[in-house]
Amino acid sequence: MRLMRAMFLVVMAIGAVAADAAIVKVAAAAQATALDDTSGNKCAGGGGMLECVFVNGGAIWYTKTADGVKWTPPLKIDDGASPAIASSANGAGLLYVTPANSIAYRYRAGGAGWSAPSIVSQGFAMSPTLTAYGPRLFAAWIAGAQVWFAEIAENQLASAKSVEVVKALIPGKAEVSIAKTAIVALAPPKPGQPPLVRVFWFEMNKSVAPAGFFGVAYADRVLPPSNTGWPSKSIQNLAVFGANASAANNGISLSADAIASTGDVFVAASAITLIGPPKQLTQLYHQNVRSATPWAMHTISAKTSLIDVAARVEGAVCPKVRVRIAVAENPGGVGASWTRMATWGAVPEWSAMGTLSAGGRSPQALFWDDGTTPIGGRQFPRAVDVLFAEASGIFAVTGPWAGPSDCIPKPEAP
Repeated sequence: MRLMRAMFLVVMAIGAVAADAAIVKVAAAAQATALDDTSGNKCAGGGGMLECVFVNGGAIWYTKTADGVKWTPPLKIDDGASPAIASSANGAGLLYVTPANSIAYRYRAGGAGWSAPSIVSQGFAMSPTLTAYGPRLFAAWIAGAQVWFAEIAENQLASAKSVEVVKALIPGKAEVSIAKTAIVALAPPKPGQPPLVRVFWFEMNKSVAPAGFFGVAYADRVLPPSNTGWPSKSIQNLAVFGANASAANNGISLSADAIASTGDVFVAASAITLIGPPKQLTQLYHQNVRSATPWAMHTISAKTSLIDVAARVEGAVCPKVRVRIAVAENPGGVGASWTRMATWGAVPEWSAMGTLSAGGRSPQALFWDDGTTPIGGRQFPRAVDVLFAEASGIFAVTGPWAGPSDCIPKPEAP
């Protein structure tokens, strides 16, 4: 008698925060600006550590942990704002806005300290974002009301030619205003091909017929050897929040994450929609780039929010895409704050809300690992789900999270 190997999926109920999850204080004395921009990642896993950055007292601070519970004393990196961190194959990169409103870049190789800053963009710059793909680091930011992109070769800016305009303005016309950026990198469908980089931003564009456009736009770029730049025809509109509006003064939030190996891209956006009577809205968008599926939209909240999104594949037997969001409602993220997880599919299966606070806490740095995936070659024993700020400090929600992690095999009858 021979048994054939067959499987079926048993989807277990998804729970909220497990009983042994804990809130751990990472740093003392925080300000409201500590984690006020979700477009640049504030936490990254690499080298067997979880590394996080935040702003306090007008300075960029860095801390790390090997277990999610014990954190190193915060290290001052530099004066500045809006930091974004990413772990590459051999270290980590850090991008931030200097007091002179330039974009600065620093690099940490292995267990070494941070390098001296190098200026990527000079003056009148904001909203830097950073991601990594193997040893390559990709950055985007806003300067001169345009969206810019650069590939960074880990320890230095690759070359002056690598700084490119993603979204350009028509000379002599002030028809566009830009705010916030987010960036993701995706693996090619076949080994040896270049990765795909996708940049997102909020835009108000008066030139779009008939009444203008206000919402999230994005552009794709297949990196060298396909050196095609960022053609304007590659720019597409994703989230439409209305017509003519100010992208800079709308209580907006933007975050993006991707599972590089599967082609799944998730974008979280929040603004006051101007379609009909003005109303607050927070939405989550999903697309699988490899299958070229249309964007799917899911309403998260009927309020404007600070929102961050993180995604990963869970399960070795039959992998599933899991998505986690962290939300702090109301402009500035000072309202009710909570997290939710979803097992992604045609109809996402959402967990119950895991409430952090009825008000005052701002979860804006979301990193997710459940201890089953090696970070920098070693197991990370606990999940750090949310980094949030309140008046008394920076805190992390850490611990295992209830929910399915795999499938249950069932042998076929003989």
